Amino acid sequence: MIQRKPVRKMKNYERIVKEAARKRLDKRIPNSTLMHAYLLVKELINNADKEVRILSSKFNEGFYTSLFNEIKNFLSKKDSKLYIITTKENKLLNELKNFFKDKIHIHIISKDKMPKDIKRGKIVNYIVTDTNGYRYEYDDSDIEYGIVEGFANFNNEKEAKYLIKNFKELLKEV
Repeated sequence: MIQRKPVRKMKNYERIVKEAARKRLDKRIPNSTLMHAYLLVKELINNADKEVRILSSKFNEGFYTSLFNEIKNFLSKKDSKLYIITTKENKLLNELKNFFKDKIHIHIISKDKMPKDIKRGKIVNYIVTDTNGYRYEYDDSDIEYGIVEGFANFNNEKEAKYLIKNFKELLKEV
């Protein structure tokens, strides 16, 4: 007999994420797989109003290519802006830059400037929106196995403002 529990669990996770995004709940949602990350980032982008900031050490082309439609839809909104800080350019970043010229701002920094999680000492990645939503990833050292460690929240003003402040401080160093 085939076990279907993982599928049910993922459907349940997806339902929780979509409800939290739709209601803009101040609820911490854990993230332990790339599929979790995809669902969270997709909903964060879909529910952003005018600004999305992404700090990503690698700006993984496969991951962000799967979110291209969400990025395109977000950037089609009036006055929307996407800010990206990463450590190296890639084909997708160049395509985004060419396609959305004035709406996307990409900044390349050296890997040693990337912030690290205080508890784990690993480079962090995050996305934060103008609607107080964010996803904070504190460990992606097992990403090749589909494992990432982080959490998200769709409405936590204090933590979102902290991440935005951190992002702006990194931009000053560029």
